[in-house]
Amino acid sequence: MHSTLTRRVVTAFIALLLGHFGFVQPLQAAKQIEWETLQPKLAPIESPITRLTPDQRIDLETVFWVHEMSEEEKLKDTNEQAVELARDYEKNLQNAGLDVERLVREFRIWRKARADRRKVVNQSLNDQDIRMAGYLLPLSFSEKGETEFLLVPYFGACVH
Repeated sequence: MHSTLTRRVVTAFIALLLGHFGFVQPLQAAKQIEWETLQPKLAPIESPITRLTPDQRIDLETVFWVHEMSEEEKLKDTNEQAVELARDYEKNLQNAGLDVERLVREFRIWRKARADRRKVVNQSLNDQDIRMAGYLLPLSFSEKGETEFLLVPYFGACVH
């Protein structure tokens, strides 16, 4: 009994010394976060279509979609109707006094900015122990079990 107590005291003393001189970092509780915390707080970017009517928004999105097609895609039979509708929608938008080329340009810039924002992460979480609720979605397996996985916010979330 005496040797067990001595061994515990010596072990505790060594751990205390190692921690004091920086060899062992003390354990800290993981910070509990929500999924929204993963993205930094950014100022909103206004969509160029917010000033349009709902019908004009749909028309502009069709015009934009056709503008983004290659000339080869526009010639396909499957896209013939969309290309024709886009021409009509573009005329309607111009008749309403809208600069369609400018709107298409602004919409392209806005969509790219939105896509770029999806890649931004909250750098303030780097090198921190965090804890967050979620479900593991296995991606690859081995004899030892899952070797690669995603943490997803809810059951049933998929990678597709």
